[in-house]
Amino acid sequence: MKAIYHNSTSTQGKCLTQNHIQQIEKCIDDPHQEFKKYAIKILSTLADSKEINYCKLFNACLNQLESSVDLEQSISYINEQTKDPKRCKELFDEKTISRISNLLKKPFDDKIKVYCCEIINNCLEYSFTKAIG
Repeated sequence: MKAIYHNSTSTQGKCLTQNHIQQIEKCIDDPHQEFKKYAIKILSTLADSKEINYCKLFNACLNQLESSVDLEQSISYINEQTKDPKRCKELFDEKTISRISNLLKKPFDDKIKVYCCEIINNCLEYSFTKAIG
């Protein structure tokens, strides 16, 4: 999986077919953390592609954050989703904002907490959730 990640980043994902992407998406649910980590990294590099299931990837990243695993990659992907009003509206509901707010209580470094605040702020700008509206 690590080799696929390095190959896909050097070719900007052009080496991956739709079938490859679907197989990698299945790995998001793999219990092996290192395997899952690289599956998320690969799919995150394809974040703007219409071929990936960005909802599934989003939830996997949020779960990773709550488990304190692969923080930088996961929070970065979630933050990027707040920059698209359509995706923000689709992905960030009251429950999701609460989950992200709860991350501020964890002993993460300041960079991760700043990302959390930025995510909440971006959602506030769109005012799509009652939890923060």
